Parts: sequence; C-alpha cells; structure tokens
Amino acid sequence: MLFYLAVKTTTMNNHDETIVVVRPLSQKKLAALYGVSTVVLRTWLKPFENITGKQKGHRYSLQQLLIIFSKLGYPNLKP
Repeated sequence: MLFYLAVKTTTMNNHDETIVVVRPLSQKKLAALYGVSTVVLRTWLKPFENITGKQKGHRYSLQQLLIIFSKLGYPNLKP
C-alpha cells in the first residue's frame, strides 16, 4: 500500500535525521496512516473543522494536514 507521506532516515556523523515528505492526502489514506476508519477520523477532526476548513476536492491540503498533525500528533511512521 502506498501513502503520500514518506519518511527517510539517514545516519551522518552518528546523528540520525528523519525527513518527512508530506503531500495532499485523501481522508481514506489519512485514516489508514492513523490506523483508524474514516468514521473515527471524521469524529477526531470534527472539533477542529473551524480551524482546518473543509477538504479541497478529495484531498486535504498541505496547510490542512499541518494543522491536523499539530492537533492529533503525527502518525507512527516507519521508514
């Protein structure tokens, strides 16, 4: 399964660096990243709807995703 949220971990001079690339996501893909159904995700996002606004087309924009991540936290990602 391919998601549009990519994580890359590099080791340089004994320092681990994680790079996260975020692209617009559909509600279904965002729910899958959090490991919940779309119904549960909508319930989680309902209190923040006035801040995030409605989806633009079928996907959440980058600004909306950054707000969602700040409210819900980042999903657990493994490179």
